[in-house]
Amino acid sequence: MDKKIFVTILMVFFLVSCSAAHRQILVSPTTIEISEQIPDRPDVKKLAEEIEKYWYNMSRKNQMEILYLIIRNHPEQGIRKLEKMLADEEIFFVAGQMGNMASFSIHPAKEIYKQYKPRHKKPFYQILAVHPLNFFCPGEQEILLVMIALDHEMTHYMQWLLAGPVGKDFFNSIYDRVKGSKKNFTPESCHYLWSIEKAAYRRSCEMSKAWQMDPKMIAVVCQYDSEEEFILNIHQEFTKGGYSFFKECIPEWDKEIATGNRGAEKGGDR
Repeated sequence: MDKKIFVTILMVFFLVSCSAAHRQILVSPTTIEISEQIPDRPDVKKLAEEIEKYWYNMSRKNQMEILYLIIRNHPEQGIRKLEKMLADEEIFFVAGQMGNMASFSIHPAKEIYKQYKPRHKKPFYQILAVHPLNFFCPGEQEILLVMIALDHEMTHYMQWLLAGPVGKDFFNSIYDRVKGSKKNFTPESCHYLWSIEKAAYRRSCEMSKAWQMDPKMIAVVCQYDSEEEFILNIHQEFTKGGYSFFKECIPEWDKEIATGNRGAEKGGDR
């Protein structure tokens, strides 16, 4: 029988840091169920044909319709709940930046108000960003890749819900760092980032291999034959790739190689 991860959040209060100001936020009750087993690869041939009718206009509305179609056809039941979360603006969809296929993050409201008109105003927004190119003329492999990316980002969402003090501090401060804040991450935050990404990448890589994705579509970090190679790929991604501008973390990530990172991968604080 599949083991399930049941996450029931009755009430979560935490502080969101925006330009050194802290606000107390209530997160709506949410239950998420994601199987620990990798789901079978879905047949998305008809889905690819259905998405074609939206290609003529890549408006925000059509991007969301394509995203909803992909979510509805996702083989993981827990991911399918994302449609309602997006419709209710519990998680807010935005067009991602070049270089990132998808991402989950916490943004202050002022950044969302600049570009969008959310129905519900609140001090911060949980953001799911997906780059529009993922919706333009997608074939079956591209659709499967978006499904894997959604699984990856919902893993981060669950990690955010489960986060202890170190995790809360990380998620609350990463937006400011990306926007140019000079306040360094603590060593604990550096190790936390390693731990949650390692867990999310492991699941994404296992899904990519189980679904027999085209090797050209699989992320470099997933090209490994042993646990040692996987850890080295994570280290390469962190120190040479997208996270390399967190220079204060590189010595801490070097330690992960030395220790083999035997910490938990569920995303909770150590």
